[in-house]
Amino acid sequence: MSQTKIDKSLFKGTFFWIFLILIVVIVNILVFSLWNSNDKIPKISNVGNTVVLEYAKKGESYYIDGIENGNFSYNDGIHTFYSKDYLVRKDADPYKIMDSSGNQVGTVYLKPDTKEYSTYNLDLSKLHSTLVKVPCSYEALYVYSSEENMEHCVSIQLEERTSPIEVTFNNVSIKAPPLSPVIYSVSDADIEIEIIGNVTLVGGDNPFTHADVSSKDRFLSMVDTAANAYCVCMISAIGTAASIVHGVDYYMDMFAGVSSLQLAVMENAWNKVEDFFNGTDGAPGLDGVSAVQIAGRLNIVGSSDASLKLVGGNGSRGGNGSSSFMTTTKGGKGGNGGSAIVCGTLATNLGTKISYTSGNGGEGGDGGTSVTGTGSRGNRGGQNEAKVIINQEIIFP
Repeated sequence: MSQTKIDKSLFKGTFFWIFLILIVVIVNILVFSLWNSNDKIPKISNVGNTVVLEYAKKGESYYIDGIENGNFSYNDGIHTFYSKDYLVRKDADPYKIMDSSGNQVGTVYLKPDTKEYSTYNLDLSKLHSTLVKVPCSYEALYVYSSEENMEHCVSIQLEERTSPIEVTFNNVSIKAPPLSPVIYSVSDADIEIEIIGNVTLVGGDNPFTHADVSSKDRFLSMVDTAANAYCVCMISAIGTAASIVHGVDYYMDMFAGVSSLQLAVMENAWNKVEDFFNGTDGAPGLDGVSAVQIAGRLNIVGSSDASLKLVGGNGSRGGNGSSSFMTTTKGGKGGNGGSAIVCGTLATNLGTKISYTSGNGGEGGDGGTSVTGTGSRGNRGGQNEAKVIINQEIIFP
């Protein structure tokens, strides 16, 4: 074969690949252009009473037809509409969502907020228990205190429900009992929390180690009513609650022991004899509990003069190493400070008026002694992430 024929063959092959690449590039440009065209339809959802538009065309504006001041706000790629005069409900009247050209892009179902709720009124200064269970028959919860400047101890359980609930905290300070959140729900129903004045919610400290919860029944007999209800609720929860337990490592570690998935009581006689000679290291402490734990979607709202402080509970002290005849043992690591909040999806308009702080880690346990000396103290626990949002966080004006 001559050199000329070889050159022509190479030229044809190169031309073919260049042509193919150009075709692929042009097709991708066309698809991308169509995707970003005016026909792009945003995804419509809601978090509580906040209407959310995602994947909308860049630079476009939207409004709800028939609603005064029904314009959507834009922040960080997401359009949102919130008005305390309207509730988002499936059985409400349909309203058209329009773009700036007057084209309908979707529908939202709204009804006027008449404030005519079946309300559970909770005066914290008159409590006789550290646990309050709010039945699903109530549409609203109003939390306040007749005594000002007082820190209250309570854990609020929103019982299993399918309909949304409106929760109001009015100028209160709450520290949850040990091993309990201030407020929690394992339902997937939307929850809206309105903040009035200055509100502080602090999760429960954790006084236990992994060894303490090695037997579920024994463990539940050790804790008070509020913590017992919370642990039983989490142990028995399936579906939406499981997304919290399995989505956050420290909750998995904590409740694995409660439900006896990983830990076992050492009952073997040989092990007990072995412990006498060699000893055992101290058990790790468990993590503090979050102030707010919601399995589903949570909308936190408040006026410009409202503020909310969320603080996780403190981790427990690590267990002490056991004394033994032959060897020294280490003290257990302290538990980590709990997150301030754990929820599925979070939307809020409070901006910088809401703060999230993890709890403090627990101290390490003491080392065990033997004829050779004393073992090392366990490390102090760290801090878990302040906010654990399983799905998405939305901040709107």
